[in-house]
Amino acid sequence: MKKKMGLSTKIVIGMFVGVALGLIFGSYISVFQAVGDIFMRLLTMAVVPLIFINIIAGISQMDDIKGFGRTGIKLFTYYLGTMTVAVMLGVIFGFLVEPGVGVVLSEGVKPPSPEKTTLIKVITDFVPANGIGAMAQGKLVQVILFAIFIGIAVLMLPVEEKKR
Repeated sequence: MKKKMGLSTKIVIGMFVGVALGLIFGSYISVFQAVGDIFMRLLTMAVVPLIFINIIAGISQMDDIKGFGRTGIKLFTYYLGTMTVAVMLGVIFGFLVEPGVGVVLSEGVKPPSPEKTTLIKVITDFVPANGIGAMAQGKLVQVILFAIFIGIAVLMLPVEEKKR
């Protein structure tokens, strides 16, 4: 009996084949770049609606708003924890690798001054002015917040209204 090859195995094989073809054919392999670009656009196109619908479905299937609150606090804690670990790893690797050390910019090149951002601006930017526009622009934080609001609205509907 043959055992089926798993998706992760196929992905790893595909990566190695891509590297091998790049080494063999060099810059000539770039004629296939459009295939990869189209594939990535298709994946990106599918991700936003999947996230949106899954969040709404997950929240609306809960029993009550209290359950959502408990789950929301757990998810928020998990998110803050993973974000903290990611930031710490980024800082540690930044100190170890020292990106940009030794790079000499030509004269006359002035780096752009960073835009000053306040905490209020960051929090305000989480809330989309237009939920569909946030989806079109791929602003996932805004899409997630929009989906949470819709999910809560559906959760608060009477049971007979939800079944329609």
